[in-house]
Amino acid sequence: MQSSDSICKNYTILGFGKTARAVVDYLLNQDHKVFVSDEKPREKFDQELIKSYETKGVRFVFNKLSLAEASSENMTVIISPGIPPSSPIIQEIKSNKINHRTDLDLFIETLTKEEQYIAITGTNGKTTTTSLVAHIFDTQGIGNIGKPFLEFSDLSSPYVCEISSFQIFHSELKRLPDIAIHLNLTDDHLDWHSSLDEYKETKERLFGNSEEERFSVLNFDDEVTRNLGERLLKSRTEGMKSKVLYFSTTKVLDELSSASPVSAYLRDSRICLGVYLGSEGELDPQLEGIVIANSFGEYFLEIPLVKTGELKILGDHNYSNALAATLAAFAYGKKPEEIIEKLLSFNAVPHRLEYVTEFSGHKFYNDSKATNPDSAIKALNAFDKSIAIIGGKNKNLDLTAFLGVAMEKCHGIVLIGELKQEIANYLEQNSFENFKLSASLEDAVNHSLELAKGTYYPIILSPASSSFDMFINYEDRGEQFKKLVKSLVLAS
Repeated sequence: MQSSDSICKNYTILGFGKTARAVVDYLLNQDHKVFVSDEKPREKFDQELIKSYETKGVRFVFNKLSLAEASSENMTVIISPGIPPSSPIIQEIKSNKINHRTDLDLFIETLTKEEQYIAITGTNGKTTTTSLVAHIFDTQGIGNIGKPFLEFSDLSSPYVCEISSFQIFHSELKRLPDIAIHLNLTDDHLDWHSSLDEYKETKERLFGNSEEERFSVLNFDDEVTRNLGERLLKSRTEGMKSKVLYFSTTKVLDELSSASPVSAYLRDSRICLGVYLGSEGELDPQLEGIVIANSFGEYFLEIPLVKTGELKILGDHNYSNALAATLAAFAYGKKPEEIIEKLLSFNAVPHRLEYVTEFSGHKFYNDSKATNPDSAIKALNAFDKSIAIIGGKNKNLDLTAFLGVAMEKCHGIVLIGELKQEIANYLEQNSFENFKLSASLEDAVNHSLELAKGTYYPIILSPASSSFDMFINYEDRGEQFKKLVKSLVLAS
């Protein structure tokens, strides 16, 4: 970690959430002047924290986002990730060409040339994959996973970063990740981004060719990420050291090359690595595996790792996440035996198909982080049959495909939140009758047990939508669900 410019500068921070507070601490430590504004009233925040910052010279404006300090010399605006591009204040910043950055930019500029960072993005699976990569490296993930980028002083390189499109959009990204993982892309956050194309292009800013060794780890099974890899390979010119590495749960990836020298895939329900050996089949003596010739007459080394049934995470989507993490770790230099040990010891992250407890013959799973339809589809497909609790804030997403899967895979459906009546109407129109509407999460848990009567099907909270209509965030929703379920066990 290197120190930033020692010259005192003026910073305006838009928003006063967890990310912004980490930025304030960082900037004060660098002896910069700080001004903060937030749309919420002052009473919504920790009063002691505000007072402590004020004693250190931080100035605040509440009830609105303000650029009061933007006319000062040496002025930089730090934009919090929750502020959408359509916000009037963002339009003002852009139209007046006001210097603006993000906490991701501040984090990147602190890195020395020797320090590396791994970035994980995608619509679904970011948190599980980030947690697994961090587990492999015995560290903690930072960024969108909940620990702000600038709270990394107790960690060491490589820094494992979960990065959302919100965090990328306003960033300069002057240094690309040493390893960048793109898991998938489906409709989401269209209440924040102006279009699906903008959402896609924002995420793809993390990837690019360079003369330095970088790895783009991409999902071959996802058309968007596969096409990104094809474009990166086509644009690769002489002298470029960037590599494109694919992973897949559906195809043995044996079409390797010097530009795409490693892959990860499933063969007979086992996670495998494929390592390019070329036409001569020259073998790295430190690696053990099976030498196989592909259809082009070139050789690759297949390194079998672990069976998916040995993992503590469920579902094809999680096996895909495990492949991505495996590939990134191997590209960084981790040995197969180290990766195997970490894959076997990794537990599901909170709120992502997290096993809660068993009650009355039913296993309960908390998948509160399924805040979009595609993520919830993956959860439902992890089981033969289930009772699902779904619904939440209306994000104007197309629920048709998700509800089709829900009607096929669910024995019963419990509806909550802002979307419940809209979904109920759809279910009725499609002759699905085994559902209930709930006024609260507690009602939903009780209704799920009623629908599950006479079966041993698992009960899953997998909402397919955001939580903000009823809860502080998806963590709050998931924690309340777990508390309600566990209280049933204690009362029995």
